[in-house]
Amino acid sequence: MPSVQRKSKPLDAWFSATLSTTKNMSALAFYFARVLREKLDVPIGIVDVTMGGTRIEPWMRRELFTQSPALGHYLKEFEKLSDSYDVEAETKTYERALKDWRKAVTLAEKKNTKLPDKPGMKRPPKERWQYPSTFYNGMISPLKGFGIRGFLWYQGESNTGRAPSKPDHYKKSLQLLINDWRQQWGMGELPFYFVQIAAFGITPRWDGKSVVRNQMREAMKIENTGMAVTYDIGSVDNVHPLNKIEAGGRLALWPLLEVYQKGNIKTARGPIPVKAVLNNETISIEFEATAKGLLVGSKTPLKEPVSAGIQVPMIEVQDEDGVWKEVSATLKNSKTVELDAKSIRLPQEIRYGWHSTPTGNVFLYNSEGLPASPFRIKVN
Repeated sequence: MPSVQRKSKPLDAWFSATLSTTKNMSALAFYFARVLREKLDVPIGIVDVTMGGTRIEPWMRRELFTQSPALGHYLKEFEKLSDSYDVEAETKTYERALKDWRKAVTLAEKKNTKLPDKPGMKRPPKERWQYPSTFYNGMISPLKGFGIRGFLWYQGESNTGRAPSKPDHYKKSLQLLINDWRQQWGMGELPFYFVQIAAFGITPRWDGKSVVRNQMREAMKIENTGMAVTYDIGSVDNVHPLNKIEAGGRLALWPLLEVYQKGNIKTARGPIPVKAVLNNETISIEFEATAKGLLVGSKTPLKEPVSAGIQVPMIEVQDEDGVWKEVSATLKNSKTVELDAKSIRLPQEIRYGWHSTPTGNVFLYNSEGLPASPFRIKVN
């Protein structure tokens, strides 16, 4: 079976969190654990099993690929690549490239110019990161039976490319992964907390990211799961946003509330749309998880959102022809946002925050300072 392992210290001892031991670990996991340590006053252990830039499929057990048509197609694509891989031809190509490289190095040394990068041989598909089940086999399966309290999941960006054409694929894959990991550990419905992918990209509109964010939101319907929204704390120019302090803190709210009942926490989630009702020329969206009420707030990193009036940004309505149009939206009361829909013919659906990158720094929050996830909801 193909497998990939990250080069790191073997799991034969615990390491105290110091500058030297944490420099290569997940920053999100570190800040998550730090909050729990402060609130629970007990040591918190983190088993760091991470690799950047991966899709969800390499983290899934091979047997799961027969349970979803999209997953089955994904597996067949890689098997086709494996069947067509010609070791002899690739070796000859690599040797020619290496010969040319040596000549280029000699020339660069004579001219005292920058040395060219050394070529590498194209690896067989089964040795590549994105091959199905590679990380499950090499990094997850060996940990089965190890006593744990739950899972943290921070992934999704690499699955945005295909998301518009397969709008349910990521949600179904995540559901399969969650249920399967729980079954493999045999410790019941272990908590599974995940981070919704953050804002990123210069181009405001890209449906792939929005689709995956929405699928993550819908995955919270699985029992004993929770999600930290990071749409308001992302980075336009960095796919790995630096603000892991707030992301880890938001994620830590879930076990503090749901598992340990510590910290006087009222809710771990931001506002969630329950229903959208058309009434003449207005549409009312009702929310739950608002704590003491909804808030339109401007956000500065590492600070609580500050009230920014009652105009809710980034809300669009789809008409009967499938055309989306941004509309004026305002807070009506502590649980309701009201939309001006007089310019929309037969409103069909509403979406909020459907951008790769927000159009400003104003967002919809609850009174606890937790942001609403980007969402879509049908109009009744």
